[in-house]
Amino acid sequence: MEPYAILLILLLSLFDSEAQQVTTLDGPIQGTIQTTYSGRIFYAYFSIPYAKPPIGSRRFLASEPVDAWTEVFDGTSENPNICYQLYRDFDEESEDCLHMNVFTPQNSTTSFGNLPVMVNIHGGGFVSGSGLVSTATTGGFSPNYLLEEDIIFVSFNYRLGVFGFLSTGDQVIPGNAGLSDQILALKWVQRNIAAFGGDPDRVTIFGQSAGAASVGYMLLSPQAKGLFSGAILESGTSLCPFAYQRNQTKITFKTASFIDSRFDYSANASSLLEVLQQADAKLIDNAALKFSNYDGAQPNAIQRSQMQQGAYYAPVIDSFNSNPVIPSFQYESFASGSFNKVPIMLGICSEEGLMNMDQSLNDSLEAYDRNSATLNPQNMNINNEAEWNFVGSLIKQEYSPDNAFFDNRLGAIQYFTDQNFAKSLTKHAELQAQYTHVYFYEFSYTGAMGGNTKYKLEGLRKIWLRFSSLRLMFTIYSGSGNVTHTEEWPYIFRGKPLENYPENDQLVHNRLIRIWTNFAKYHNPTPTSEMLLQNIEWPRVTSEIFQYVSIGNYENTDLEMVEGKPKAARMRIWDNIYKTYGNRPYNTQDMNKIRYNQSPMHASQMSLTIGGLIFSFLLVGSMSQQVTTPDGPIQGVSETTVSGKKYSAFYSIRYGKPPTGSRRFLAAEPVDSWTETYDAATEKSNICFQLYNDDDQQTEDCLFLSVFTPQTSTSSNITYPVFFNIHGGGFYGGSGTLASGISPKYLLEEDVIVVIFNYRLTALGFLSTGNEVIPGNAGLTDQVLALKWIQRNIAAFGGDPQRVTIAGQSAGAKSVGYLILSPLATGLFSAGIMESGTVLSPGGFQRNHTNIAFKLGSFVDAQFNSSRDSKKLLEVLQDVDAKTVNAAGTSFANWAAQQTTRYERDQGTQGYYFTPAIDSASSNPVLPELQYEALINGNFNKVPIFVGVTSEEGLMDAPYNDVTHLKAFHDVHSLLNPQDMNISGEDDWAEVGDLIYNIYSPNGSLVDNPLGIIQYYTDQEYARGSIKHAELQSVFTDVFYYQFSYTGKLGGGNQGYPGSGNVSHVGEGSYIYFGKSLADYPETDQLISKRLVKIWTNFVKYHNPTPEKDELLQNITWPKVASEEFQFVNIGNYEETDLIVTAGRPKAPKMAFWDTVYEEYGKRPFDTY
Repeated sequence: MEPYAILLILLLSLFDSEAQQVTTLDGPIQGTIQTTYSGRIFYAYFSIPYAKPPIGSRRFLASEPVDAWTEVFDGTSENPNICYQLYRDFDEESEDCLHMNVFTPQNSTTSFGNLPVMVNIHGGGFVSGSGLVSTATTGGFSPNYLLEEDIIFVSFNYRLGVFGFLSTGDQVIPGNAGLSDQILALKWVQRNIAAFGGDPDRVTIFGQSAGAASVGYMLLSPQAKGLFSGAILESGTSLCPFAYQRNQTKITFKTASFIDSRFDYSANASSLLEVLQQADAKLIDNAALKFSNYDGAQPNAIQRSQMQQGAYYAPVIDSFNSNPVIPSFQYESFASGSFNKVPIMLGICSEEGLMNMDQSLNDSLEAYDRNSATLNPQNMNINNEAEWNFVGSLIKQEYSPDNAFFDNRLGAIQYFTDQNFAKSLTKHAELQAQYTHVYFYEFSYTGAMGGNTKYKLEGLRKIWLRFSSLRLMFTIYSGSGNVTHTEEWPYIFRGKPLENYPENDQLVHNRLIRIWTNFAKYHNPTPTSEMLLQNIEWPRVTSEIFQYVSIGNYENTDLEMVEGKPKAARMRIWDNIYKTYGNRPYNTQDMNKIRYNQSPMHASQMSLTIGGLIFSFLLVGSMSQQVTTPDGPIQGVSETTVSGKKYSAFYSIRYGKPPTGSRRFLAAEPVDSWTETYDAATEKSNICFQLYNDDDQQTEDCLFLSVFTPQTSTSSNITYPVFFNIHGGGFYGGSGTLASGISPKYLLEEDVIVVIFNYRLTALGFLSTGNEVIPGNAGLTDQVLALKWIQRNIAAFGGDPQRVTIAGQSAGAKSVGYLILSPLATGLFSAGIMESGTVLSPGGFQRNHTNIAFKLGSFVDAQFNSSRDSKKLLEVLQDVDAKTVNAAGTSFANWAAQQTTRYERDQGTQGYYFTPAIDSASSNPVLPELQYEALINGNFNKVPIFVGVTSEEGLMDAPYNDVTHLKAFHDVHSLLNPQDMNISGEDDWAEVGDLIYNIYSPNGSLVDNPLGIIQYYTDQEYARGSIKHAELQSVFTDVFYYQFSYTGKLGGGNQGYPGSGNVSHVGEGSYIYFGKSLADYPETDQLISKRLVKIWTNFVKYHNPTPEKDELLQNITWPKVASEEFQFVNIGNYEETDLIVTAGRPKAPKMAFWDTVYEEYGKRPFDTY
């Protein structure tokens, strides 16, 4: 380049620096010169703050406008900060993210008149995405081509996920914080856009996917009135099911429980807000990911509640708010005209559902084939079960009339297209057309720029996919339009020159730019006749006739005007279904999608190959899956492990009579035998009633078990040991179903039979009046009855009734301990495995059961506030509906959570409600003696046990960010005391509290010592009781002890507290029960999984974790715990996988401290320890 040319550019830059500075009502802003691809100059103003950072007391609440400034704001480069994202871990994530960009062809020295403004609201499912245009996280998103058409372009960030859409369902955290950001950004544009040459009266808001749904919510929000004059909705609307959150209160409290476990039962919204506003943002983001993983593992959330009921971390109806963002149901607002009446353009791509053809598809389609009612839109408000099932059959018939969905990918694509997008968008157009101008399009052109695989532009494709945050499978399906979700978007925002693309792509690009900017300028996509747009006049949708323009048709670029709705025949089916079976009012116009979490731990990895094998086995082996038990014949099904090994599964076999009516609260009764073949080929969804859960599958008719056996032929003479798993869940949640996250597949590789089952929970399982009337422990009698069923029937499945090992995690482990103590369980099992729990754990024991029972009764009948008539209580509670009893349990739990002494002293350290109790008052007691005393006296079933803890169990329980809670410990040290010590003197009580406080936080306050409180909860709730149980029982039986200390990807990884062992409660469970391919996990995770499965099944088979030398287990000999010497094996150490034989107890110094405290201050008899 010639020197004078360089000088000219420098002079131009210097001369134009004034032109790049604008003075807004908020303050002066310095921008920068940029050029479009044609060389046209425009001015960019990056990362202008439009709101105060939503941190501290502003977190989760409506955004507040930024304070004005006087110094020149430097807007010459883009701040990389983006709002926190679910499933992402960008370094740029920050709460200080509320910035916007303005791009204008006009500056203070040029004037083209007031220009129209296009404000883009980015997509990303309300959990990801950003308004950035110049960083690696955007994938090439650019406004360059729009600026060629003399418009101003604005993009911005808004809060996402848990930070943007958490809601307690009341005034405390009303929700819609992310929408309030969008409204504040639009207010900023109204106040300041004139300084950039923009016309505040010609602001068009537009977006794709969740951005389009946001545009729909701006149409509905009274707070957004007057802030925009037109709207474009691309592949999304507020009627789409993914854009709405119904169960916000439950979602919020469950999310918070991953930070502070009290919110598993507390419903105190103010306390929750206080805790979450004080927590580190990354901790909250991680809690949201944990909720997503948890939700992805719930069958009800997958199959009906979640996608049909809406999504999590999305907009809500906040009519309870004093200044609501969305005060009424979306559908009803559009139907009644209660919205901001501006012209709109909206549309879909021809096969939006292609985005659903991902790795979770097989599981989704299999579920639809098992139960077609899972296809139903929940918002139809159908309450009749027969009608609900019939609607499902109608939908199935429409989309896959001749075969299973699993074998009909085209039907699945069409269903997903309609259910998530087409039906909602066409209905929005119809409803709004009664009040405003509405233009509709269907984008059907497939080209290289949109990602068509024909053109082999994989590099460009990857760039676009990174921007769109979609996991797509771009296989061409015959009969499909092959244009997936938001595929028009890259033709508008392609951030690169076009000369390398086919001419057809360039033509479609030019057309879309003109159509979109025409609408922004004139609120009409074809205001005049124009050759580029084939001189068409775009028809409006009216209340009498639906017309639209099809943009392209496969590789044809034509604009075609079409009369009738897109997918017209299918849309008529939906209209008829809603008209015939729906019950207004509606919120969305939705349909369910089986939603699998995208995290590695929960995403489906079942392949078509395995699916084909299962199908083959069903054909050739169905007769071999029938067994004849003493109770009756049972038909099962053939399945395969991850490696392809065949096994037989028998689902949901009834082992007890439904405990209803006069059987409610009392000992379970065995099922009557049957003569007809029992169909056990599929799993029933029935689960026992749960606390804090309102799933439809909850029922008292829940006493079922499932058997998984390596035996595939009844002619086999092999007998297998039995692994009898008792699920955890705090005695108030969980189930013995595959959907609970417990898979038998790894264990079956080692030739053991696996049994899982349901037992009664919460009040229905553990209510006790402390006498013969309601003796309590009904849930334990279910466990005993299930073991009796196994003893009677397991031989028919190839099982050895003399080699039954009972095993469990958490409350399941505590149940194992109680069965070891129970005289009713004598002879029903030969060994026990207790993972992260024993009968000495304080959280598994109910002391104040009589008071609890009558207080619960008072929530059903107020007479029990004063009456202590047990028989009357039983009569009342057996007469009411089970849901009423369960609701009373929740009411009691909420009441208890608000009692300061109960929560801080009685509950955490005194035991729990709705858990096992000593029932010596019963004529046939389950637990006749205090746990500690029974163990020390040898009054228990003397079987070998394998017992252990994880390195830092307390990571789950420690409310280390709950300053109020920790301050209470700081102010009153004795709140840390174990109640089971039976200390009566106040001086001793206070002295013990001081000793405990000083051992866990010797150098300062627990408020500032998260590691100390983690260690306290680890020892108080788990380690101390587990180690003491091992010591006491080792006097009488073989006892093997472990500590699991390996932290890996499968177990959730590093918890992030320096000094902490980082392996939380039941952290070993995933390595044993995950049940899916580990090919994508680190080799160390795979090794740990193989070792744990071998150790566990060795104990099941031989009652010894290392019966012989084994290279896999490093040829160690596992030491027994002895009364003279405690030895154990440490399984891993952070990222190391070694098995380390260790002399002495885990946490030895702290355990020695506790022994001293109990010896000096404790008064026997003890129950827990």
